Amino acid sequence: MVSPAPLPYSLVGVLRATWTYGLFLLLSLVCQVVGLAIFLVTWPALLFVRRFTLRPIFGFLVCHVMRLYLALCRWVIDIPSPRELERMAPSVVVANHQSFLDILSLVASSARLVFVVKGWVARSPVFGGLARALGFYCVEGGSSAEMIERLGHLVSQGCSVAIFPEGTRSADCRIHRFHMGAVALADQLNLPLTPVVYY
Repeated sequence: MVSPAPLPYSLVGVLRATWTYGLFLLLSLVCQVVGLAIFLVTWPALLFVRRFTLRPIFGFLVCHVMRLYLALCRWVIDIPSPRELERMAPSVVVANHQSFLDILSLVASSARLVFVVKGWVARSPVFGGLARALGFYCVEGGSSAEMIERLGHLVSQGCSVAIFPEGTRSADCRIHRFHMGAVALADQLNLPLTPVVYY
């Protein structure tokens, strides 16, 4: 008789996952509520002041909330955030993509970082509103010219662009083939590439 295989989960693992995802959902909702409050207070300026934008305010808010999140999760998992990105001139940041935590680490690295994302990110009820407010660019349904124009405008304001050239998360934690979009984007925006490696 063959003995049953052990379950792939442990009680400690389930508790850690519950803490990290629960805390992420809570802080995402806090960001949404605070962001809505900021919008309601500043909407007259958005209407009447031509160059006024909330992106730097939202960027600062989300960056520091994600730094808090990573600090509160340190007892579960230690995720370094490449803070030197905050001091660098605008560039195209390319990173391998092992887990959802890679995104949070990069978001916490700089308030001046915008992402090129898939459509489901912008449609997410949890963080879609924040992604749009932060200027994240959704690759679905847009043209290359539109992407260059929108991202170029953000770069002119001092933002860097982050992209995961593998196109999706790696199921086996290995680095897979990079698509050439990041290189083409850096070329068209006349920006250097900044590599970030998660392992």
